[in-house]
Amino acid sequence: MWNLAFFAILVCTLAVNVKEDVAAADVKVNRPKLSETLCMFLIYVSFIMFVGLRTRYNDTANYISFFRYARANFVWSLDEIIHTPYWGFETLQTAIKKVFGDNAQWLIMVSSIITNVSFLRFYRKYSKNMAMTLLCFIIIQPFVLTCAALKQSVAIAISLFGIDGLIRGNKPLFFISLAVAYTFHPYIIVLAVAPLILDEEVWSERMGTIVFISFILSLLMSQVLGFFIGLTDGMSRTYTAKQLLDHTMNPLRVIVDGVPVLLSFILKDTINEKKNRVMNFGINLMTISFMFSFASLFGNPVYIYRMGNYFGFMHAIVIPWMLFECVPNDKWKPLIILVFFVAYIGIFLLDSCGFYLSYDPFRHTSIATLFEGWLK
Repeated sequence: MWNLAFFAILVCTLAVNVKEDVAAADVKVNRPKLSETLCMFLIYVSFIMFVGLRTRYNDTANYISFFRYARANFVWSLDEIIHTPYWGFETLQTAIKKVFGDNAQWLIMVSSIITNVSFLRFYRKYSKNMAMTLLCFIIIQPFVLTCAALKQSVAIAISLFGIDGLIRGNKPLFFISLAVAYTFHPYIIVLAVAPLILDEEVWSERMGTIVFISFILSLLMSQVLGFFIGLTDGMSRTYTAKQLLDHTMNPLRVIVDGVPVLLSFILKDTINEKKNRVMNFGINLMTISFMFSFASLFGNPVYIYRMGNYFGFMHAIVIPWMLFECVPNDKWKPLIILVFFVAYIGIFLLDSCGFYLSYDPFRHTSIATLFEGWLK
């Protein structure tokens, strides 16, 4: 874990010099200085290299192993395109094979470039505190996802261009990006609800209704399995009721996911008074993400919790904003912020390595590995 700790310290230190993007600022400011641009460039490179050169973490080894079976040529029938659930990802793999040959490390690297450029571009534009955003990105949501689930993280990365468009009032761009992202992972379709909560205040009547309905559906999980089975039918496999009920989420994880949501409820009046539609949107997305986490108490998190991952990209923006701009300015504020980050760093270490800091859950190869096939 020491390599990850060094990486996190490096990118957060660089991000201290990165100010709020002029495109997202409320007042006019001067263009970013050269040093600020250089820091952002180094942040991009650091994330791309750390994620792109990994050889292990979650399903990484499986993606590397299965890459050998990917198509080597673009030969698709219309029927295959319609019925292949991950057609976009399969096409990406074929393109990588055409350009870089059978070197599977390029699949990891290209996916890293797509995801990290998209996420960091989005955070650069909407974050109020880039250093704290990157820290939350790593220890809370959704950095580990980009190191684990290639199809899912690339789908989210593509959708972020549409989310950016949606925030700016470009709904066609949002739905086009969602359609493209769908070809990488069909579950991304759950993000179609985003326009319904974009201009909602936090904990509005609409959001309260969504939370209430989600709560009831979670309690009645066994009765609504037909819906979930029908939803997944034809995507990648057909799930059975037994699979969806066999395992449930660790309650501690649900509590961890629920703390920022509870904080938003406590601070809802202050948050709504600030009338920041981007942050309100992010908090509403975070609340929906938590409801999937809560539902995983009653169903298999492998199939249910992952749905919430599609709403988790705003956590890294809204959590620092709530802590630094919405918590009342009194003698307890520094302590609250300190306890929050210490606790979440501890939980991240517990999840990642069980506090065995010498253990490396990622493992990395050298840059030279990317060029092995060309150098022979």
